[in-house]
Amino acid sequence: MSFFIPKTKHFGLKLLGMFIISAVLTIVYIYFLDYLNLGFIVMPLVAEILLGLTIMILSQVWLKLPLFGKVINWKQGTVAMLVMLIVCFTDFGALPEFSNKLLMLALLHGAAAGIFEEALVRGPLLFLVFKHTPKNLSPYWWTAIVTALFFGCMHLQNLSANQDLVQTLIQVGYATALGFGAAALYLFTHNLGFSVLLHGISDCVSYYFAGNSTSYAGDNWLDWVLLALMVCTQLAVGAYLLKQITSTQKV
Repeated sequence: MSFFIPKTKHFGLKLLGMFIISAVLTIVYIYFLDYLNLGFIVMPLVAEILLGLTIMILSQVWLKLPLFGKVINWKQGTVAMLVMLIVCFTDFGALPEFSNKLLMLALLHGAAAGIFEEALVRGPLLFLVFKHTPKNLSPYWWTAIVTALFFGCMHLQNLSANQDLVQTLIQVGYATALGFGAAALYLFTHNLGFSVLLHGISDCVSYYFAGNSTSYAGDNWLDWVLLALMVCTQLAVGAYLLKQITSTQKV
């Protein structure tokens, strides 16, 4: 259990300081990238990647968090990751015509999601939630559920991009399920790399097939069935991994 308890003193204050430093560096990144004239689509994605890398580095160097610790349970972790990925690929439709630009944007979207969002939600936030688990609750289940809900609610920001309310709520739902599976995967393997790959590949492929990052689920009954399958699989795999952890206490 001690693996996910922060070892550094004054963790809360240092965490606040890390976010302040990251916010300042974000402004620097945006200014620099704007100077490079990367465009309004590419620039924020590159900024997210840089910010995510910054959070990862500060988390490990300053907060002493083992984001990429020695992998345990790698075989089961790999199988779990592949199962969750395969289910994510069931509802993408026909393969679009190849485009270098579309492929580049898909890779950037995948990298931005995998690096920045995992660094933020399954990074210092996960350790903070784990540390403050209420008494008589499993810190693993508590952490997976709380960080998953936070990750899902992050997608409410898509309303600011004029995305439909229903589609946004659907996106919040399946993002919460994915977040639950990703958190369980990290808690199970002790290495954030599995979650980064799961999230990054999922978003990359999704963007490549859709051509954008907005939600489009629920157009017909098959969409709903596949969406339910994806959500249930993410939750089931996450629950299985957490049950394995709590039954063996191999942490």
